Amino acid sequence: MKKSMMFPVFMGMILFFTLGLIFGGSAFGAGKAINFAYLGKPNPHKAAYTTGVVNFAHLMEKGSGGRLKVKIFPSGTLGKEVDILQALRSNAIQMTSASMVTLSRIFPPAQVMMAPYVFKNDAVAWEVVDGPYGQRLLDAFTEKTNIKALAIVDSGFLAITNNKRPIQKPEDFKNIKFRAMGSLQASMFKALGASAVPIPWPETYTSLQTGVVDGQTNAAFVVSVFKMYEVQKYI
Repeated sequence: MKKSMMFPVFMGMILFFTLGLIFGGSAFGAGKAINFAYLGKPNPHKAAYTTGVVNFAHLMEKGSGGRLKVKIFPSGTLGKEVDILQALRSNAIQMTSASMVTLSRIFPPAQVMMAPYVFKNDAVAWEVVDGPYGQRLLDAFTEKTNIKALAIVDSGFLAITNNKRPIQKPEDFKNIKFRAMGSLQASMFKALGASAVPIPWPETYTSLQTGVVDGQTNAAFVVSVFKMYEVQKYI
């Protein structure tokens, strides 16, 4: 395994609550179940994000005096992110976290959080996210979609992995075929001289293993948790 570069891209996920649940009166009755679906691994000891979800559920139950019970559906149990988002909009589930790529389908401005080289480091990223701009983004999302956006959640800067060569400078991307997350990322790869192939997340590992694509981008913890190092030479 050889080291490659990490892109200074703030990978964000937004946590949602349906407005109907928030303002629905009886929705907060005793023992009300809140279904929280997401794509993360089910074992909190192997996935930091799941640890956060489990702790969030505990705090919600404790803070409501037991009136709210959170049921967690990890690992895409209820389908892909687009399926989960649709389930949220129909109130089949009440909470989820989703990638900016998926959110951009219903709220295009979400893509700005994935633009390359926007943020110099974590501190700058969080200064923007926790400031007026971040709040305006959340408010605009809620107004457009009728889904309450609670927060933007950090899932780490983007690591570039592939099987062709170490990537230390823009020229190193040339002629490498990457799995792309959304149109903005596809445009970025093409501008760098690489190829972009849209592949659903559940098919990414196999696509790398079989050579359908040469590389992918994701937060470093995703590369570790989903064992991308098994099918990628340059991490």
